[in-house]
Amino acid sequence: MVLVALLLIRFVQHAALPDTLLAGLPWPQQALIGAVLGLLVGGASSISALRKPGAGTVQRTADSYGQLDLRGLNPIWISLAAGVGEELLFRAALQPLIGIWLSSCCSSCCTPGSTISAASTGPLCCKQPACWA
Repeated sequence: MVLVALLLIRFVQHAALPDTLLAGLPWPQQALIGAVLGLLVGGASSISALRKPGAGTVQRTADSYGQLDLRGLNPIWISLAAGVGEELLFRAALQPLIGIWLSSCCSSCCTPGSTISAASTGPLCCKQPACWA
């Protein structure tokens, strides 16, 4: 994902990488907004999982996490690689080219196990069967 994003930024947007990464709100403000949104979404997800621990979705998630090698620094590397690659591709490379709504739909559809509903995105944005639940 990172390689695709860097190639798109360099050859399609014709923009310098530092300019692309430094555009937008100041870093401290972005970090604060990201932390608050992350805590809200994580809290809602935790409450949902705790209310129905036997649900199929919760069990599948727990089973998939059980297969990960979480020794040492692996959780940090997994988190950084996923977050940096996804954000660089969908936000820094694609969003300026195709807009925020279409890049958000693409990001949602490319996320494994996406549970975004068709009612919120429309039938053209998400073709995964999980989206139509």
